[in-house]
Amino acid sequence: MTTMETLKNLPSKFSISVPGKVILLGEHSVVYGHLAIAASLNLRSKLEYTCFDELNENDFVHIKLPNIKLDISLSSSDLNHLLTSLSSKNGWDFNNPFNVDFDNLVLGVETFIKSQTKFHGLETQQLLGLKCCLFLMVAILNCPNQPKLAGLKPFLLSLTSDLPVGAGAGSSASFCVSLAAFFVCLASLREEPRVFCLDEKTKDLISNWAFLGERITHGNPSGLDNNVCAFGSLIAFRRPNTITKIPLCSGVRVLLVDTKVSRNTRTLVERVATLKSHHEAIVQTIMKAMESICVEAEKLFKLLDEAKKCHSTEESLSLFSRMEELWSMNHSLLQALGVSHPSLDQIVQMSKKHNLVGKLTGAGGGGFAIVLVPTGKEKALTLLKDELLGCGFGVSDVELGGPGVQLHLN
Repeated sequence: MTTMETLKNLPSKFSISVPGKVILLGEHSVVYGHLAIAASLNLRSKLEYTCFDELNENDFVHIKLPNIKLDISLSSSDLNHLLTSLSSKNGWDFNNPFNVDFDNLVLGVETFIKSQTKFHGLETQQLLGLKCCLFLMVAILNCPNQPKLAGLKPFLLSLTSDLPVGAGAGSSASFCVSLAAFFVCLASLREEPRVFCLDEKTKDLISNWAFLGERITHGNPSGLDNNVCAFGSLIAFRRPNTITKIPLCSGVRVLLVDTKVSRNTRTLVERVATLKSHHEAIVQTIMKAMESICVEAEKLFKLLDEAKKCHSTEESLSLFSRMEELWSMNHSLLQALGVSHPSLDQIVQMSKKHNLVGKLTGAGGGGFAIVLVPTGKEKALTLLKDELLGCGFGVSDVELGGPGVQLHLN
């Protein structure tokens, strides 16, 4: 499989891959405009596109999402019905997603889904996946001033992922970035000149469209997840859209520990909002402390990168020790916000027993914990892995950083 930056004309087959993400520091406070630090993971989602030359009226658009067990087909008449369900008070521009008449478009997609008996009985995750997919398709491909659904050829869209659903590893954002990248690519290759270039400007456009998909899933997302998945690497992020890339030395590893406890990001964000409404000053103080942790961590990552380049092992270990202190403080502050879980706290305590530091990541309430892996602690790491597996947790040894959204020719 060849990785490409540019496509000219629309091939009959291509694929798009997008990383997952892990929030290292600043969970929940990022929703309120505070700094957060996150990194891409070397676990990815993959969207595969296949175009069919022969017209099949009953299987015009075929969407397969195996991770949520969704496999549906839309006929050409289904698409026409969908478009007539849409109501928009204003036009919007392909290059400015935030001008979209979001509420009315979502309402139109929901109305269409409810009208189709074949969608009755779908589970919550399946409905959300379908809603995101249809919303991004019509919003990107059928802008009022740039209609692009006319003349569309039948195609199969299949999206698989290494990322578990609803665990805090960015499965939702990776899903939305994959879809947004695909539809932006499709739209770009239906205009003259027929060129799609996956440069920084296009990644920003993809990220902004994906953010709207995240709104469908999470209600009030920070924008952090879609940006990490689109751009990759290690970033400091502040809402609404301030991104700073942080130098990331190679070989920074974490243990990604799956509690196997499902949770709902929207519910946890709402829980913090309720707590904040009851105790405004106290919660603000907690969030300001998390901001300070992120500012300090950003400095440490830069120093760690310099120390690694200079092969200064002693300095690296000292910096890792300071980073561990920040991780520990961040977890305690998230506990104070009420978003931890007994399984997450158990993982943190088990890590501490082996002189390693863990914390929750993402929304909390279950999902994943992360354990920082310093150099020279392989024996302790092996013992911890065995204990975690013995307790029924899932364990992955992953490297932070790596590329964001990528385009591949099969």
